[in-house]
Amino acid sequence: MKSRNIAVIAPSSRTTPEALAESLKWMKRYGHNVNIDQQVYDDTMPGPEAGSALTRVAALHNALSDQNYDTIMCASGGNRALQLLDKIDYELFKKQNKPFIGFSDATCLLNAVALKSDIVTYHGPCLTHFDGRVSNKDLYQLFATLDGDVSEIEIGGKLIKDGFGSRGKLIGGNLSSFQTLLGCGIIKLNKDFKYLLFLEDTGDDLSRYDRMFLHLKQTGFFEYCSGLILGKFDHNEKVSERVPFNLSIDELVLEHVRRYNFPVISGADFGHGHRITTYPIGRQMSIDISDMTLRDISSL
Repeated sequence: MKSRNIAVIAPSSRTTPEALAESLKWMKRYGHNVNIDQQVYDDTMPGPEAGSALTRVAALHNALSDQNYDTIMCASGGNRALQLLDKIDYELFKKQNKPFIGFSDATCLLNAVALKSDIVTYHGPCLTHFDGRVSNKDLYQLFATLDGDVSEIEIGGKLIKDGFGSRGKLIGGNLSSFQTLLGCGIIKLNKDFKYLLFLEDTGDDLSRYDRMFLHLKQTGFFEYCSGLILGKFDHNEKVSERVPFNLSIDELVLEHVRRYNFPVISGADFGHGHRITTYPIGRQMSIDISDMTLRDISSL
């Protein structure tokens, strides 16, 4: 594992030094130098966000420009990263081309940067995930991916729909964050271009997941997909008990994508739980359904 100089920022919610203490011990044990921008702890806003949108984007740009750091990592997930979308300097990202790692709410930024700056970003563990909550296997896999030592990713899960043409540019992450990008010029829909899509979510009720998948379908986005990988979808059991939805996540997804020719895998090893496999957003990949593996084809 290569030692890294990591700048930590918070494009979404703030956190506390206490919440990051165990994670910093892990980083130090493996030889990584971590600098946490004080913006991460900014509690000046009435909401959960770590400072104003301008404060958060300034921290991101400073991390990009500071040559003392070769990697940028989000402190945690949370809310309100979408406020930064129209304030990011995408040319600066392209010029500096530093690995940018985030999860959950940062999904919108990871995909926007990958697509608009034409670089690879990483949907993987945030700093908070290094406190023991996530499998060490996945923490090691993040750094191996950054070091260029990973050409294959074990997907896990099961095939719930067969299909063809399962290669394209890998995009996705958290469903509720990702679906906000449709219709705002971030994701280009071109008949000669295909996307491999991976999605997960947590804490919502199944009827809202249903609406989000319908939104993807009704924008025409699925026409430009060559494969769909579903991670973990935890839902609000209390809402489901009060108003039974009577469909599983697999059933509702299949209802919306059955007419398309791409394969669908469900239960992959990423989500808001013990497993967060790192996925390189913006990289050309292929799905091999014979061994449930994602393969890097960017050099082909």
